[in-house]
Amino acid sequence: METLLFDRNRYRSLYGCDQLTPEEWSKQGEAHLVLGMFSLMSGIIFTGLYTPVLIVLKTKLFWKNSCYKILFFYGLMDQVGILLNCWVGGIMAIGGYVFCRMPTLVYVCGCCGTFAWGSQLVASILLAVNRCIDLWKHDLTLSLFDSFRTYVWLLVPIGYGFYCMFRFPPLVFTSLGPAWMANPYHGLNFTQNETAYKTFYDASINLSLLALLVVMVVILVVLLICKAYLDTDEHESAYNFHKMVTLISICFCGLLTVPVLGAYIMDHCYSSFLSNSVILVVCQLNNGIPCLVFMFVNDRIRDNVLNLIPHEWYADPQSARVVYVQSRLYHGSPTEMQNPRHSTLGQHAEMARQSNPQPAVRIIYPSVR
Repeated sequence: METLLFDRNRYRSLYGCDQLTPEEWSKQGEAHLVLGMFSLMSGIIFTGLYTPVLIVLKTKLFWKNSCYKILFFYGLMDQVGILLNCWVGGIMAIGGYVFCRMPTLVYVCGCCGTFAWGSQLVASILLAVNRCIDLWKHDLTLSLFDSFRTYVWLLVPIGYGFYCMFRFPPLVFTSLGPAWMANPYHGLNFTQNETAYKTFYDASINLSLLALLVVMVVILVVLLICKAYLDTDEHESAYNFHKMVTLISICFCGLLTVPVLGAYIMDHCYSSFLSNSVILVVCQLNNGIPCLVFMFVNDRIRDNVLNLIPHEWYADPQSARVVYVQSRLYHGSPTEMQNPRHSTLGQHAEMARQSNPQPAVRIIYPSVR
């Protein structure tokens, strides 16, 4: 982003589109209908699954815990990734667009992707640090992260995301990949200085932060094991909570390496339609899988997400079996007794006086869904 805003000459030399006319650029791309439709469907599915998870994390039950605030922020960055990998990538794959069809828009989208990745990287480290401190000394966690303090800590990943956004050349989408590539002229016979397109995965600071994340996750696992064997007074629910967040941290550690490995393979090792398509799909899964992890490893999140769905749409196995009792004072059906629109209480009594009451009470067991 820094090049686009403050160094226009360098931007034109690296991302200029003067080599061909707009009509000629429109003929350079390759349309990929199947890949594009798959990407759009993935975007619909992951957005539909992730949105209720974020709604649940924002409720008071979860928001009071600092780690859920960090998870919510991570989820917002995943939404940015879904927008870029699934929606933007899908539309450009279907249309057969190359970078120079919409250079400024694609460049800005790539910068937003770099911001999201950098923010998620530091947010994952922050989550691991938060859990390590909580396992070691819970009171210290309250002192450092309680209430508004978590928002202050979240300024760190946001700030680093902006640093990556302005400091490193972005990945830009081209249907000749089809993928997000560092070189905007990938697949074209233009001579370019490849070293000028070294992006975030080549930066030593990002690789160092990835290594730090791995170290923090290992420390978190060790502390969790020690907590399980040495602290026998630990409440089971608290231990399960620590275990859940540890599993999520391990998942984040693996997922954040996917864009790095994918971009490195495409730029330095091997690039073909099949390999690039697989990497694009894997990056889409990389942004969508966390919402599934949240629901599968955390029962409370899953239950609260299900509570957002109208109960008529699914069978709730935990619901109690309802028993309707038909009194001998009234010969109507249980539905009529439940619905006040059919008759008032006085009408019930009048109908009972006019009828021959049955001597017994009939119990009706409706089918349980």
